[in-house]
Amino acid sequence: MNKVTVVGLAPDRDKVLDTLMRSGVMEIVSREDDAEQISSDDRMTIEQNLSRLETANMQISRRFPPEGSSLFKSKEKVSEEEFLLSPEAEGKTLTDLAAWEDSLAKEVAAKQKLITLKEELSQISPWQDLDVDLSVTETQHTEIMYGIFSDDTTIQELEQQLSQDSPEVHITKFRQTEEGTLAAVIMLRGKALPNRLLVQAADFHAVPAQIRAGKPNLIISDLQEKINTVKAGLSEIETNLALLAESRTSFWLLEDNYRVLLDRDSAASDLSRSAHTFWLSGWVPAENTPELISDLREKHDVAISSVAGEPDENYPVKLKNNKLNQTYEIILTMFGAPRSDESDPTPVMALFYMLLFGMMLSDVGYGLALVVLCLLLLFKFKVGGTMQQLAKMLLISGVSSVAWGFVFGGFFGDMVTVLSEGRYDFPALWFNPMDDAMKLMIFSMLFGVIHLFAGMALKIRNSKIQGDLSGGLLDVVPWYMIIGGLLMLAGGASGVFGAGSEIIRQAGTYLALAGAAVVVLFGGRDAKNPIVRFLKGILALYDVTGYFSDILSYTRILALVLATSVIAMVVNQLGFLLGATFAGYLLFVVIGLLGHTLNLALSALSAYVHASRLQYVEMFGKFFEGGGRYFKPLQRDTRYYQIEDQKGQEQKRKVA
Repeated sequence: MNKVTVVGLAPDRDKVLDTLMRSGVMEIVSREDDAEQISSDDRMTIEQNLSRLETANMQISRRFPPEGSSLFKSKEKVSEEEFLLSPEAEGKTLTDLAAWEDSLAKEVAAKQKLITLKEELSQISPWQDLDVDLSVTETQHTEIMYGIFSDDTTIQELEQQLSQDSPEVHITKFRQTEEGTLAAVIMLRGKALPNRLLVQAADFHAVPAQIRAGKPNLIISDLQEKINTVKAGLSEIETNLALLAESRTSFWLLEDNYRVLLDRDSAASDLSRSAHTFWLSGWVPAENTPELISDLREKHDVAISSVAGEPDENYPVKLKNNKLNQTYEIILTMFGAPRSDESDPTPVMALFYMLLFGMMLSDVGYGLALVVLCLLLLFKFKVGGTMQQLAKMLLISGVSSVAWGFVFGGFFGDMVTVLSEGRYDFPALWFNPMDDAMKLMIFSMLFGVIHLFAGMALKIRNSKIQGDLSGGLLDVVPWYMIIGGLLMLAGGASGVFGAGSEIIRQAGTYLALAGAAVVVLFGGRDAKNPIVRFLKGILALYDVTGYFSDILSYTRILALVLATSVIAMVVNQLGFLLGATFAGYLLFVVIGLLGHTLNLALSALSAYVHASRLQYVEMFGKFFEGGGRYFKPLQRDTRYYQIEDQKGQEQKRKVA
């Protein structure tokens, strides 16, 4: 990384930032002073409009999904000219946005009005065909209440009470309905208040005043006409919204424009400035520095300096790998970032992750299914971002699973054996773990030793980068000797090496003892007191338990291989319960699809998790210190569109 400093005139600040955002190769270093941050005068307006656009775009996508939309949609590509909007285009889009919001507000009001009208219609419907003018609620001496008694018993009780207390009150019953008894209560105006309270206490529901506008049939007809009018209005609003939804692309484009504009303004707040100038500093990858400097000097009147970053500055980290290893960078980024004075473990990790994942899944059928799924995601759905990285990583890991499936002899478990009723078996190039689990366990632990040794080698490399190669060698090589010697001792004692087993056993003993002696002598070399140094060296030997604990962790490979195979065998046996008949094959297809799909999902997830765990805990624990941060350059971060740079467009024209 190079630390690049740019000084320019204040009026050119935004143009310089635009150039930096287009290049996407500089991470600006924030100021450390307490100066007031710069903010555009219209920033608040832009933020409000951005929030409105985000809401509108979400509403449009839910209500009017675009044709061919899918869960995994990649960004559309636009040229620089297409992305930059004129003030007229921005104004037109904001006008359409306001029209969308206004139409939505009208729709909400209309729907609320429709609910109210339907509620009123349901209240007046029981009175249909009655020749009663509900608007007549009083005479010179009386008051009339129209409504429904929900319970006949309460009517009888009310009539008895009124006959004693207010015999002048008369209840006229019109009709019995599901809702209750339609009635009119006529009472003297002078005694209306106490009698009204008695009637209401008798579970009486009066017809609302707003719909007592005449005879029921006329009221119902008027309400139905109003409902039809509101529905027609809603249909018109729906049509208008659908037309406005066709402007979604302009909404997307303006949202991305505002997002870039706000990012640029935020970056401007990190710049130092005077009355007439500004200056900024940032980290730029060494290979991008000459081109960036040339671009800035060509387009702007600026002064630029560039110096190489020092390791103690802990500058941001940008991973640089070939295409194969790049697919496994996602595993590292989920764990953390190495420091600037550490090596990138991706090349080593990628190889072992691919092998570990393949061993844990190790089935030709499941591996092919995973490969097909990843190919669909990449080429049919054209996923991007993190999903694209994950799909590429699982694609390669799926190929590894196919290879290990041939090694261990598995095709959807024992499907070939079951369908052929034992006449044929899927051949294993090496051995079937179901027949020799102990052999797989030993192989898993030996593979684990190789994996750990690779991590320990990275520790030596990191020590060299940090200027302490001798310390790295003294910390790692003795453990190579101890672990390797103990393995030779165990192999020789068990007779694995045949006639040479005794020689191997003795060589292993001496090698382990020599390694232990080096650990004792140099394990506490940081202590000045020789006694303390010796005691710390003795205690350092206790790390042997940690190493063997790590090696035992690799037996999880055996567990996952057997789990995948056993579940697949159970699915095959259940599916073929009816034997080699038409119904039997039909049942096998149904159960096989469900069972093997579930087993693939669970086994692939387990392989992903446990392969990652063996990297993070066992391998990374031997060398990885971390504490770094990934390179985050200033760039145009858009949601809907990918802006093609001018060079990319020129290359396309040449190809065409």
